[in-house]
Amino acid sequence: MSLIIVEGPDGAGKTSLIKQLRQQLPHYTWLMSSNSKPASSEQIGEVTRWINRVPEDVTLITDRHPIISEYVYGTIIRGFCKHSLTFREMTVETTFIVPTLIVHCNLPIEDLRDNLTKTQQMAGVSNHIGQIYDTYQTLFTKMEECGARIIPYNYKKTESIEITHYIMDFIEESVL
Repeated sequence: MSLIIVEGPDGAGKTSLIKQLRQQLPHYTWLMSSNSKPASSEQIGEVTRWINRVPEDVTLITDRHPIISEYVYGTIIRGFCKHSLTFREMTVETTFIVPTLIVHCNLPIEDLRDNLTKTQQMAGVSNHIGQIYDTYQTLFTKMEECGARIIPYNYKKTESIEITHYIMDFIEESVL
């Protein structure tokens, strides 16, 4: 099994990329969407355990991962995170149990702000997008320092087919 986590701030192109990946990747790909806040730290653990039990011949693509997005959005929007994992523990829980690639959908902050005006967002996101953006940057830098494999994706600079080829290569490496 390999895990592709598509993560990043609202308005960064995650949903569009995932739609394209579903069309371009092999048929053994599953998709999990994690766009709602977890009810509890136990629910975060349940989802993480479920991810780790996906069959070996499947590639799972997640539209966000509850450990990562809860750290970013819970802390900023609600004022607290429903888990107490360190950067190293987040890295281990999300990337070391199965082969994992994190695709960090990332645009310049001005583009994110512009995109947020075009669609309805969760309460508080537009007002805190700068802090959300900065938190993702810091989190992914720390996770990379702990050994996570993260590739940046800016849909204004990189064609989705390029990222798809990179992901397909990662999946092939994971199978070997």
